[in-house]
Amino acid sequence: MLYRFGKGASALIETIWIDTTGLEKPDLLGKSIAFFAEERKEHLRKLKNPFAIRLSAGAGLLLFYALKKNGLESRINDIRKGQHGKPFLPESSFYFNLSHSGSLALCAFGDTDLGADIQQLKETIPQKTTKILSPQEKEFLQGKEGRAQADAFYQIWARKESLMKWDGRGLRLPMQSFSIVQDGIPVERMIFEGKVISFQEYRLQGYAVSICAEQRQFSDEESIKYDKNIKELLKSEIFH
Repeated sequence: MLYRFGKGASALIETIWIDTTGLEKPDLLGKSIAFFAEERKEHLRKLKNPFAIRLSAGAGLLLFYALKKNGLESRINDIRKGQHGKPFLPESSFYFNLSHSGSLALCAFGDTDLGADIQQLKETIPQKTTKILSPQEKEFLQGKEGRAQADAFYQIWARKESLMKWDGRGLRLPMQSFSIVQDGIPVERMIFEGKVISFQEYRLQGYAVSICAEQRQFSDEESIKYDKNIKELLKSEIFH
């Protein structure tokens, strides 16, 4: 299934995600590889875990989708990585970010630098959260119990990861060094190192999704595109 959420003219950011179930199968993987950058093809050849294979393949399909929608599919092999590994397309106003978790792969793209993250919701919080949570975030979670606490934790984690990926330093930016909980609640806008950043959060069944960008007003409008399965997706006009 492919889902697309359009964010309106003010933000010009779209977020798409796909259930990658089945993409580890040779026939579907073989049809998909033609749309991948050479670097991703080489990466897939080294993978042994079928779950890792299908997630990487799903991310590759979504990246091609985003590039083609912007008339940039011919530049797929021009993609480079920044100093700390953040991918970008040189000499372009096209920005994107990839993420995956569970069985879903995700791509956010638009005309502004951004970070995106998806986290599969689990029933409990990891035992070691010292390197993840700020004191404010810990206090916020202490006010919740059971599954509500776990869901809130993964939503916080997704927001923090999306900020770190937007920033470009990734894990080199310590997660506990900043807080997305202020005055007792998770914020939608905050000042980070002198910049105003915004979060857009999606709550899927079983997943938390967060998109982070600088000084953006995200619309509540949603448009959903649905394809029955991977085979149908590959038959769509975007892949021809």
